[in-house]
Amino acid sequence: MLEVVDLRRSYGSKVALDGLSLSATAASILAVLGANGAGKTTMMRVMAKILRPDSGKILWRGQPIDKVPSSSIGYLPEISGLYAEQHVQEQLEYFTALRCNRSSLWVRQRIHALAERLSISQFLHRSPRDLSKGTLQKCNLLAALAHAPEILLLDEPFSGLDPESLQLVTELTREQAQQGAMVILSTHRIETLEDATDQVCILQAGRVVKTGKIGAMRQSRLLDRLVRMTRVPAYEELLARFGLKAVRVTDEFLEVICPKAMRTSDLLKEAVACGPISHFEILTDRIAEIYKNSIRETASIC
Repeated sequence: MLEVVDLRRSYGSKVALDGLSLSATAASILAVLGANGAGKTTMMRVMAKILRPDSGKILWRGQPIDKVPSSSIGYLPEISGLYAEQHVQEQLEYFTALRCNRSSLWVRQRIHALAERLSISQFLHRSPRDLSKGTLQKCNLLAALAHAPEILLLDEPFSGLDPESLQLVTELTREQAQQGAMVILSTHRIETLEDATDQVCILQAGRVVKTGKIGAMRQSRLLDRLVRMTRVPAYEELLARFGLKAVRVTDEFLEVICPKAMRTSDLLKEAVACGPISHFEILTDRIAEIYKNSIRETASIC
């Protein structure tokens, strides 16, 4: 397990991490969400031992992160870490050999296997400057994965990827967790996380405002709920009784957001009285809605 306790880091007068605490387990994926400046990249750079915190501690399996071998950590930075002029394969072999005590044959085979998996084998003998943004991103991901780390830190791993590449990277990231790695990733592309993560941590101003397993968050009564139901006659009058408005209306259905304080059973009871109801469904809260609700709730408290 990774434990982050009361982590603080400032850049002069600018506070980046303000008492941040969280935990993550092996064989799982934790998605860290937050606006620009929320502290995501600083947090990852401290975890990767690139930056030192002002205070607080990070423990991996009970051991301070400073004492964890660098070979146990794989880090994908938001900005490419590959040199622009040198061939990709030369760099990958060099960096991988530095990070693990493996034979040169193992290193080459590992790199080629991952390159095949990411559909970038044909680009290994090119220079990073000649690659598209998406291909370069996959090369950087390969560099983070090649030495088979236990801790995998991915800062904006989906940046620049087309739909096909996005699916490849999502599947490969999930495979790393299934093989025992602890994966922490950050992204602004929240829609990509529906099938890519087990747990969500939401940051705001260097602090954790909500964290937990996605299933538990979706079931939480703290969230507004999106209801899809049969479109009944005079549905506008029905919704007006509850102070609601439809967010989507078709010939057969209507969708409405029920606030957290409202019982959806009350809406169903009144709807049945208005006409036959063949469909009444509380839709699963998507991660984007969890994120927006959390930020909104935090802002109202402040």
